[in-house]
Amino acid sequence: MKEEQEASRSLAGLILKNNVRSQWAKYPEEVRNFVKTNTLASIADPSPLIRATVGIIVTTIVVEENGVGHWPSLLPYLGHLLDQPDPNMQEGSMGAIQKIFEDSGDRLETEQHVHPLMPKILSFFSSESPKMRGLAMNSVNSILMINNDPINAVIDDFLQQLFSRAHDSDPEVQKQLCRSLTLLLDSHFDKLAPHLPNVIDYIIMKTQDPNENIAVEACEFWLSLAENSDVCKELLSPFLGKLVPVLIKCMRYSESDIIALKGNCDEEDAMIPDRDEDIKPREKEIWVLLLTCLATYDLAGSKFNATDIFRMKMMARMRRTLSGTS
Repeated sequence: MKEEQEASRSLAGLILKNNVRSQWAKYPEEVRNFVKTNTLASIADPSPLIRATVGIIVTTIVVEENGVGHWPSLLPYLGHLLDQPDPNMQEGSMGAIQKIFEDSGDRLETEQHVHPLMPKILSFFSSESPKMRGLAMNSVNSILMINNDPINAVIDDFLQQLFSRAHDSDPEVQKQLCRSLTLLLDSHFDKLAPHLPNVIDYIIMKTQDPNENIAVEACEFWLSLAENSDVCKELLSPFLGKLVPVLIKCMRYSESDIIALKGNCDEEDAMIPDRDEDIKPREKEIWVLLLTCLATYDLAGSKFNATDIFRMKMMARMRRTLSGTS
C-alpha cells in the first residue's frame, strides 16, 4: 500500500486502529501476528504522519493486550531501532516508545522492559534533532510517576541530561523540561532538593515565557510546590521578591488577552453556552495560566501566616497593580 497517497495510508491506519480497539480479542492469532509484523514494517516510513500512525496502532495493540507479554519482541526491537543511524527509524521507534509509556507504563515490568531502554532514551536528550530531544524527554516524563520507580537506576544520569537542556532553544524541549521538574518534586524530591535554588530561578524565568505552553507548564511547578507544606515556606521565602511580581503579572489580563478571550463573539449569542469547538486553544491556555497562578497564590499563601512576608508582598503588589492601568 506504500504507493498510495499519504493521507489515504494514514486514514487506513486509523481505521485499523479502531478495529484493533473493538475487535482485537476476536482476531485469530495468525491475524494478530500479521497485523503486528506489517505494522512495524512501516515504523521507519519516510512520512512523519505514517510513522506517527504506526505508533498509534502499536500502542493500541499493547493496551488491548494489557501489556507486552503477548508481544515480547516489541520493546527490544524498538530499542534496536534506536541504535540504527537512520533518523526515520529512530524517530518512529521513539514515538512508539513514548506512546507505549504514556498509555501502558504501569503495565510494564521495570527490570525486563524499561531498564534496558533507559540509557538509550537518555542518550537522545542531546540529539541534534529537536524532535528526538522532545520525544525522549516526553518518554521519561510519561513514566516518572509510576509506583515501581522505573528510572531509579538512572536518576543521576537523568538529572544531568535534564539540566543540560536548560538553555535549549526548542519550545517542546523547554515545555518537557518544566514538566520533568514538576514531576520530580513528587517522585524524587530528595534527588532534586540540592538543585532547587537554581531550579526555582529557572522556573521563575519560564513562568514569564512568551510561549504560553511553556508558561503553563512552569506554573504547574509552583502549584506542586505549594501543595508540599513541609518545604514550601522554607524554599520560597528567599525568592519572594522575584516570585510575587511574576505571579501577579500572570494573574492579570493584557489588552491582547482580553481580545483573544472575547474572540469574535457577538452580543446576540452572549447567553448561549459555547461549544467545545468555539473555544480557541489560546483562550484555554490563558485560562489555565491564570487559574494555575491563582491556585498557587492561594496554596502558597496558606503556608504563610497573615503577617508573613509572602502575604505582605503579594497584597502590596496587588494593590499597585489594581491601582494602575491593568
